[in-house]
Parts: sequence; C-alpha cells; structure tokens
Amino acid sequence: MFAGIARNSKIDKPALHWMATSQNAGPIWERRFYNIALGQLPEDNQRQVLRIGAKADNAEVEAVLYELLAHELLSRLHLKPRWHPSIKGQTPDLGFCYGGQDFIADCIVLHSPKRTLRDYCDGSGSAFDGSKPGESRSIKLFDGIEQKARKYRLISLPLVVFVFAGDLRIMNRQVLECVLYGRTTLEASEEETFPSVGYAPALTGGLLLPGEDGNQRHTNLSAAVWCDWFWSHDRSVPSRRLFCAVCHHWAPEITLPISAFNPLSQIAWRTVENGEWTPCFTGDCTTVIGFEADGALTCRPYSNRAPW
Repeated sequence: MFAGIARNSKIDKPALHWMATSQNAGPIWERRFYNIALGQLPEDNQRQVLRIGAKADNAEVEAVLYELLAHELLSRLHLKPRWHPSIKGQTPDLGFCYGGQDFIADCIVLHSPKRTLRDYCDGSGSAFDGSKPGESRSIKLFDGIEQKARKYRLISLPLVVFVFAGDLRIMNRQVLECVLYGRTTLEASEEETFPSVGYAPALTGGLLLPGEDGNQRHTNLSAAVWCDWFWSHDRSVPSRRLFCAVCHHWAPEITLPISAFNPLSQIAWRTVENGEWTPCFTGDCTTVIGFEADGALTCRPYSNRAPW
C-alpha cells in the first residue's frame, strides 16, 4: 500500500510521503499498523485499498486510511465491522453490529477552511473562525454530517458518523458538540436542559435541534464520534494514540448503547420532560486508545505530563 502511495504522482502532501517513505521510527510504526488493519479485510477489499493508494489523490488516500483506522477500532472493540457493505443501493464506509443490532458508519475528515489559516515564515501560524460558510469549521462539518444523514435515511439502519480531525487549528470535540446540539454541553448550567438551553440563539450548528414543526431531525443518526489520531509525546514510544468522544443523538430512532464504546468518553442523554433532555457524561475525557501489535486495545488516561 505504501509503495503505491510513494509512487503516486497525484500525492503531493508531505505528511503522506513522509509516512510512506521515511525510515524514522514513527512512520515505520504507522506502516506496520496500517498493514495489520489492511490484513483484516477480505482479499478483494485489500486490492481495492491498494488501487486507491496507487491512483487516488491526497484527499481520497487520506480518507481510506481513516476508514481503515475506524475499521480497526471497531474490530478491536469486537463490533464485527464490515468494509463498504452494499445495502439497498448504498455503500456506506462501514457496517458493524452490537447486541444483535446492525449499524452503518461513514467517515468524515475535517480540515480547517484554508482562508482561515495564516502561516508565517518563522514556522508559527494563526487561525480564526467566522460565520461565513467558507470561514466556519462548524458550518463545514454541519453540511458534511447532514449530507450523510440525508443520504442514508432510507436504509432504515442507524447511522454513526466518525469525524476525524484533519488538523487541530481551533478544532476539538466542542466543534462537534456545537454542530449537533447548537452549543457545547459545558455552556449549560446544571438546571438547564437541551435543546432549549439558555436564551441566546444558536448562530451556527444545531443539526439535531427540532425543526419548525417541533419534530426531531435526523433521528437515523444515532451518534457522531470525534476522533483525534495523534503522536504520543512519549519519545520512547514512537506510536500514535487515538482520542475518541462519542456524542449521542438525544432522541434517535435506535440508540447506540453506551456499552458499545466503553470506556471512551461519551455524551448521552436523559429525558427530563417531553422534548427536553439533560446530558449524561460517561467515561474519562482524558482516556485515549493504544493499538498493540498483538491485536489488543489499551485504554487509559493520557496527558502531556504523563504520556504513554
């Protein structure tokens, strides 16, 4: 796969070339990880991925690598993932099963809008976020998730969207919360409930806020998962860690059980009264995932002061 990426004339992103060709310990670890993940797929799917690596452009190659990462995560969580299943004329990125219930999943790679970034000659930079469509991370992600929810509405299977941070320029899990709920859960005091929390209008986001008729929207979307695939600060361990935060719909047609993604950080919802919910937080928001060479999954707290 990586030999194909290295030869691919459409690939001009330095990070992809570095991962495919560098003999440093980090890229070697990453190539081994993705080769393990690729080996989990049926042979015809493996050939499909290899063709993408050899012929596709930056965005397509990046997308298929994140799909492999999501597939490997689901596999190690024992959720029986399927690669690009064909269902009622649609082909979502993944399928998986928990407690006898089938789910479908799609992946989004979110990059900051280019016009919001400034890079300086000394290696530093800055970023801003605006309310215009071409300047807003929230609007960009809102459109992406809504497109997925509309696309798979008629499949009649609950949808989970994995959102991978393509960069971290003013981006974290709160961006996803604003997109889904209209504001972050931290902005609500203890006595307030969603979606009517507070008095200020939601200027951007609010994908799950009720429509003008008062009905819940996109109820086929069971949850969205914020994912940050980052390098460990522990220099003795050249490997990546995965941070995930699961943000559940407050009124889905089919609930994604919290136990499916334990012990990861999750925002679930408890009904307070008709049409109102209060967030319930489970898991440790400092927990990250380590993928071991033997196929195990390690989950434990991580900080820059105590990396692993």
